[in-house]
Amino acid sequence: WYSAIDILKDQIIKQTDVPLQNLSGQITLEDLAGLLSQSRLKISDDTRITHMASAEETPTVCILGGGYVGRFVPYPESFGQINPINVVYHKM
Repeated sequence: WYSAIDILKDQIIKQTDVPLQNLSGQITLEDLAGLLSQSRLKISDDTRITHMASAEETPTVCILGGGYVGRFVPYPESFGQINPINVVYHKM
């Protein structure tokens, strides 16, 4: 099963000159937390990984489905987050 988000991930990787890795389904959550704390940027859909990256203060870009904008991200300003999650979406 190959989703639209998988296609988008592949397109992002192909269109950049920097070394990007798609580690979807390949590492444990514990290893992921360590990796996020050392990462310079994290790009993902709205999953727990986006929220973990924000907690680790990793700059984060979240690709949202247009029907869920505001449900989980972006966080309300009153939430007091240190690292804002940048949201990319096409409103439906």
